[in-house]
Amino acid sequence: MRPIDAPVLAQSLSGLADVYGARAVSDKAVKVWLDALREFPIERVTGLLSGWPKANARMPVPKDVWTVLNDERTDDIERTAAADKLRERNEVQRLFDPRIKNENMARIRKMVTEGRAKGMPTGPELARRMLDEAADGKRLGLAQRAFVQHNLGWTQDQIDAIEAAGKANADEDVLA
Repeated sequence: MRPIDAPVLAQSLSGLADVYGARAVSDKAVKVWLDALREFPIERVTGLLSGWPKANARMPVPKDVWTVLNDERTDDIERTAAADKLRERNEVQRLFDPRIKNENMARIRKMVTEGRAKGMPTGPELARRMLDEAADGKRLGLAQRAFVQHNLGWTQDQIDAIEAAGKANADEDVLA
């Protein structure tokens, strides 16, 4: 909660004070409530306070509300962690499935074989590949720029123009 949530919290607490016949909540008390519950969104706090009379016979104190909200947050974290763990376990099991493993190994073998068949690329070939990547929207690093300059004789301005065109194309693809 933030300080601007004080009026909403004060209204919720005043309603509870009326229900339980308790003393009206002062501005100082609202500040204490705000400080104690600052890590929770106002919606969660007011939601809990609105349902408080259904399950409790006394006016809450900040610790009561903090405990309930913290337990809910802890449960959410544990559920998320359990779901992540299950998802990761399923992904690992899938990767070690013999069919998928064999498919992946076949792809790797094919890539290695194709790479060997093409032979080692020359400096200008690598420089052109780097420019192709720049034309697709990837920024070149300083070493890559120097490599292109050395192998193709390009200037920084020419490389900048390719990168700018590539970024514009990538932005158009995102918008489309």
